[in-house]
Amino acid sequence: MHSSQQLRRTMRISNETKHVAFPVVVREMKHFSEKLLGLLYPGRPEAVYFRARFGIHTFFMKHPIDVLVLDHDFRIVAIRHSLRPWRFFFWSFRYSRVLELPIDSIQRSGTELGDKLELIR
Repeated sequence: MHSSQQLRRTMRISNETKHVAFPVVVREMKHFSEKLLGLLYPGRPEAVYFRARFGIHTFFMKHPIDVLVLDHDFRIVAIRHSLRPWRFFFWSFRYSRVLELPIDSIQRSGTELGDKLELIR
């Protein structure tokens, strides 16, 4: 992939409810292999955004991560703080937008269930 394509697939996150920006660059994962690797993807993105139906895993991860599940309006419908390696996290099949973030990102930003996020390209 060319660097211009990589740049188009990176974004920033803002919590519109709390008026707080997350201090990470988010990479959008679109292909199966990217989604499978998530934060293990080569180049080690700080955070990743992708679509997944009802669950993720943290196999082969070395550190816990924070996870946000979003509805179609980018409102947070599920939160998982410090999801440890070798675990599963499941949610309702109605939601498919997922953000994997560095540990403590949720707590530091004051993000809560029901907050609305904006992904800024």
